[in-house]
This record gives sequence, structure tokens and C-alpha cells, in this order.
Amino acid sequence: MKDNETLEELLNGYLDGQLDERQCTEIKRLIAHDPDVAKCFTQLQKTRQLIGLMPRQHAPDELLDNVKADLERTALLSEYDQRSHKTLGVVHLYSRKLLSAAAMLLLLAILGAVVYKVVAPAGENPNIVMLNTDWKKSKPATLPAPAAVEAEPAITASQTKPAAPVQPAMRMELELATAEYAAVTDHIVKNLIVAQNLLDSSSVDRQSGFTIYTFNCTRSNVGRILDGLEVVWPKFTGSKFVIGPDSGAYEATVGAITLEQIMQIITQRTDAEQIKLASDFAMINSSGAIEPNALASPVAAKVVFATQDQKIVDKIKLVIKIISTN
Repeated sequence: MKDNETLEELLNGYLDGQLDERQCTEIKRLIAHDPDVAKCFTQLQKTRQLIGLMPRQHAPDELLDNVKADLERTALLSEYDQRSHKTLGVVHLYSRKLLSAAAMLLLLAILGAVVYKVVAPAGENPNIVMLNTDWKKSKPATLPAPAAVEAEPAITASQTKPAAPVQPAMRMELELATAEYAAVTDHIVKNLIVAQNLLDSSSVDRQSGFTIYTFNCTRSNVGRILDGLEVVWPKFTGSKFVIGPDSGAYEATVGAITLEQIMQIITQRTDAEQIKLASDFAMINSSGAIEPNALASPVAAKVVFATQDQKIVDKIKLVIKIISTN
């Protein structure tokens, strides 16, 4: 038991950067060769990430005044009846200790439940509700299964053809402006990360003035993630969408884009069809058919899709960047 506690202290020190070079080397060796140590290190990383997602709570402004009033009242009572004050002080201190212990137990129970939810095996979440929208009714046509054919003679290595080149990765960026930064970020944590059980496939990077949420998902899950943004979409005052190869050779930019237009673009089967439809939307929106809403707000949210497959995208990297000037 003592060895486990010492190991956890060393792993925590390694995560906090408090170990020297020799200790860091030893910890890396243990993680690489000991599965139990590697599992413990992964759990500590997830716990550290989950604690970082919790919002900071500030003490009430009147707390200092209440403490000063208690101290002043205690000093006045001690002048009249020191013995009675001593008895009351012991009872008061004992009750405070009981309340503190109860609060600590409650916090430990809550933290334990959260940690269990992080380390528990991932399963289907019954609380996820898929939103029914008109633009999701149209599904890509499925191709019929190929008919069975007779086995042909084996092809030699000299007869094989070179593999078809892999299609370049696609890049999609969605920039959104909002004046309700706190509400949007809180919604992303609760309804995109926790409610949809995306803790294992997501990461959070909090910087000065902005926060970046990164998701690694499949094509079939993109619609579900965008469903989570549909609730807060009315809070956005501006939008811009950019799509093109990850190499940056060319791209199409759509201003004042709507969520329905985005879903129509990403449901196209090929990158050429996606860029063509995005270019059409760019002309429609810029002509005034949809009233433009420029990204001039002091707070903005940025969503980036980086896709990689041959013709139908399957692996998608989604990055949500929330920027604040507060």
C-alpha cells in the first residue's frame, strides 16, 4: 500500500514537472514496461483533464465581512464571560470541524463518481437524444452489394496494378461569433463532452483569452456533434465556413453560413462535390439572399474539421476554439 502511494506521488510529480531528470527517466521506463503503472498514469491524466474542465468558483464577497464580524463578536464576549466563552468556543469549533468533515466527504463522493465515470468502460449513453431536422432526412444513396462471382485464378505479382493514390486530406473551418461566451463554453462541456461520452476522444487546451476543444470522431458522428451546437446556434451573431485540401492549394469560403448549409456540404460524397456546393452557397450568401453577419463580435467560436480518407470521409478531427476578450 505504501509503495502504491509513493508511486502515485511520483506520477503526480511527473505530471506537475517537479521531478529531476533521473526520476523522470525512471518514471518513463516504468510506464513503458509496466502495464499497471501505465494504467495508473492514464487514469491520473484523465482525472487531471476532468478537474481542468470544472469551472472555478469564487468565495462570496461577504465572506470576509462575516469572518470579521465573528472575530469581533468573539472578542467582545470574552471580556464579559471568559469561562462561558471558552465553552462556547469549543462547541463552535467542534461544530465547524464536523461541518468541514461532512463537506470533505461530500466532495470526495462527488469526485469519486466523476472519476468512475471517466475510467469506466465506454458504452452507449441512453441520455443522448438525436434531434430531428429536415436537412438530415436526405441520406446518401447506398450501393447494392456486388453479386457473387466465381473464383478466378490467382494473379501473380507481375500482373498486379499499383494502388490508387490516396485522396488528400480535407480541411473544414467554421468560425462563429457570439456575445455569450460563458453560456457557449458551458454548453460545449456539458452537452458535447460529458453527455455524449467524448472524454476519451477529446482534449481541452485553455489559454489566455481562448479555449480549444479537440474531438477525434468518425463521419457518422459529425451530425451528432453539430446537433449539440444547434441548441446554441441562435446565440451566434456571425459565421464563416472554409473548405479545401489540407495542403491549402485551393479553398472555398462561405460567409454568413447556416447550420443547414453546413450539413448539406458535409453530406456530399466527394471533396469536389463539397467544394462545388460550398462555392454555390458563397455566391448565394454574398449576393444578399441571406443577410450577412460579419465576425465583428469581441467573442468568437471556431470549429475546424480535418478529414482524411479516399472518397467518403470517415475519420474527422473537430476543433472548437472559443475566444474571449474579457
